[in-house]
Amino acid sequence: ILSVYAEKAKGSMASASETDLVFRRGYDKLLNGKNAVVVEDLTSTGLSLKKAVHTAQSAGANVLAASVMVNKDPDNITSETFGVPFMPLATYPVTTYQPDACELCKEGVEINTKIGHGKHFLEEQAKNES
Repeated sequence: ILSVYAEKAKGSMASASETDLVFRRGYDKLLNGKNAVVVEDLTSTGLSLKKAVHTAQSAGANVLAASVMVNKDPDNITSETFGVPFMPLATYPVTTYQPDACELCKEGVEINTKIGHGKHFLEEQAKNES
């Protein structure tokens, strides 16, 4: 089984909304004309997986299905989101909040800057406040 990966065009700390995905190292040539299943670790909005499916299709892959280990929004993230069959290994509904509606933010709970996008989020907040 051949496996390749796509990378964020603007670097690993960019959010899915800020960057496209690209195949480097000639991986796009390996996908051309091949059947593929696109897999991500988890999905909150579906944007990263949607971009991964599109990137594989743009490289000439026949995307048969998409999957994640955990779908955090099973009511809204479905096969229709990606245009191919979507089969998560698990679903675990998680409520997400905008910063102005987040109770933890209002209580001053510290944002994790070591895992995830917390550091990037704080940097963007500081830019917006300037």
